[in-house]
Amino acid sequence: MSLWNDQELDVLKTMRQAGASYKEIADVLERRSSSAVRNKLLSMRDEPTVATKSSWSEAEDARVIELRKKGLSYADIAADTGRTRGSVKSRCATLGLVRAKGSLTQREVEIIQQRTDEGADAAEISKEINRSADIVRRAAQDYLAAKLAPKDETPQLPRLQATTTQPKFNSSLLSDERLNEESRAVYQQVITQASTVEMVIFTLWKMPKYKRPLGIEDAAVKLVRLIGHGPEYFYARRAWTINDWFKHLATIKEEQLP
Repeated sequence: MSLWNDQELDVLKTMRQAGASYKEIADVLERRSSSAVRNKLLSMRDEPTVATKSSWSEAEDARVIELRKKGLSYADIAADTGRTRGSVKSRCATLGLVRAKGSLTQREVEIIQQRTDEGADAAEISKEINRSADIVRRAAQDYLAAKLAPKDETPQLPRLQATTTQPKFNSSLLSDERLNEESRAVYQQVITQASTVEMVIFTLWKMPKYKRPLGIEDAAVKLVRLIGHGPEYFYARRAWTINDWFKHLATIKEEQLP
């Protein structure tokens, strides 16, 4: 049996401290079985506890999510974030960013679709991205099936008007002074809140599924719960871009929601 290297031990300790199961740890380590993970942990009971590295910030998690969705490797993300490869791999497991064996990255999917449109066959594409021809063939077939699907099979969602800029409040509408300054301020906050929710949901709906940074349902649920903070929560973030909101919604934790 091969010896455990430092990276494997780092993943083992970090994931176990985070409450991961033997199987979850084995899936990340790939060359270790669940029983091997269990036996190693049992043999380490008498070893001194290793000091835990500094915790990951929300900004670091957002960066890891962004890079992982682009298909970057653990080593590439480690170089970008200044963390070790083992630490990145462990964090990806905690964030649910570990791909199943044989799964394709977003970039690989894009290449398969592009080359399929150009008429390349599975064997040719598999050599370009270093993936098996069977995996490439299935991905190409799914892509072509989606393209050829009748338009009426696509569920029709309510048509929304895309909002590219924040609406401006027209004070002339209230020139008769029936509303005081405080009421006008609240009105502006409510308008900003409504346009933000619409903009996020509409943009996600228009994006291809494989490019969405998070699901439409997940985004909708979080936005509805964030409304509990009041319209001023959205108004305070009125300068945010749509990508800022995507990152916020993707990384926000349950305890941060009302």
